[in-house]
Amino acid sequence: MRRKAFILISLFQLLWIAGCHTSESSSPIESTATITPEKTAAEGRQDAEADIATGLLVIWQLPLPSPPWAGLLQQACEERGITLKSDSIEVVKSEYIVAYNQRMTEEIVHRHGVDVSQLDEQAYQQYEQQRQANQQDIPQ
Repeated sequence: MRRKAFILISLFQLLWIAGCHTSESSSPIESTATITPEKTAAEGRQDAEADIATGLLVIWQLPLPSPPWAGLLQQACEERGITLKSDSIEVVKSEYIVAYNQRMTEEIVHRHGVDVSQLDEQAYQQYEQQRQANQQDIPQ
């Protein structure tokens, strides 16, 4: 069971590195850029810089099913001012968004010392600790 969880987490982190994740933030803050798959990587980096300059930290992701620890991840991101946004595969996998996410990830690491995939791992560990504690509380 632990091996399956490790494999799932590894897969999830690989997807995250590619700019993917599962939940969408309820934050009212919006990026100033219009997202289209035709935009270039240079435009993605430029728009990321503009958003960083205005105080926005945004990571774009695919709208995948949320893992059980998604709420913990969302909370960790919100505490750091990171907004998670979802869009279609065409947009999220575009050169523009990949470059945008790379630049945002650099800024997030610079400001907070961890990237969103590391926050995801921490959220998973916290979830597992809570789950195990709850199982121990159940009388057998």
